[in-house]
Amino acid sequence: MMIRNYLLKDFTYIRSGYAFRGAVVANATTGVRVIQQRDIVSNDFSDLVVRKAESSYTRCLLDPGCVLVTSRGTIRAHVFRKSFKAITTSAVFVLRVRDDVLPEYLAMYINSEMGQRQIKTHQESTTVSAITMRQIAELVVPVPDLDVQERLVRLCEMQQRQKWLQNEINVLRDKLLNNVLKGVLNG
Repeated sequence: MMIRNYLLKDFTYIRSGYAFRGAVVANATTGVRVIQQRDIVSNDFSDLVVRKAESSYTRCLLDPGCVLVTSRGTIRAHVFRKSFKAITTSAVFVLRVRDDVLPEYLAMYINSEMGQRQIKTHQESTTVSAITMRQIAELVVPVPDLDVQERLVRLCEMQQRQKWLQNEINVLRDKLLNNVLKGVLNG
C-alpha cells in the first residue's frame, strides 16, 4: 500500500461560498437552498433556507461530490450529494477534488482526530477558532491508493451506521422501560 502526502491545494480546487449582505433569510418557497455552517456541524439538511434564484448565485452552485468545510468554530466536513440546487455561505469552503481522491475520504480525514489535530496547528489563536482559505490549503493530507480509500470510507460508514443503530436501540429501550413503568404503576 502506498500513501502519499499532499498539500490540500495540490489535489483540490478551493473556493468560499456566497457572501451574503446581512442575515440569510428565506425569500421564496422554491429556488436555491442555502447551506450554512450550522447545517454541516449538525449534519442536518432538512430545514435549509430557500432563496429566490439570482444570476449572482450561478458561480456558487454546488456540484454533487463537493466537500463542504466549515471555517469557524467546530471545523467539520461533509460531502454534498443532494440533487437540489444549493449554495453555501461564505463561512463554508467548497472543495472539488481530483479523480484519484474520493470526496468521502477527504471529508473523513478532515473530521478524523488526525485531521482535526492538524487543523488546530494551522488555526490562528483567537477567541473563536477559525481557519482561513490559505491555512486550509496548506493542510497535509495522507492519500492512500483508491481501493484503500474506498475501504476506509466503507469502514467509517459502517461505524456511523452502528452508532445510529445503537442510539435507536437506546431510544427504544427507554420507551419500553417507560411503558413497563406506566403499566406497573397504573395497575
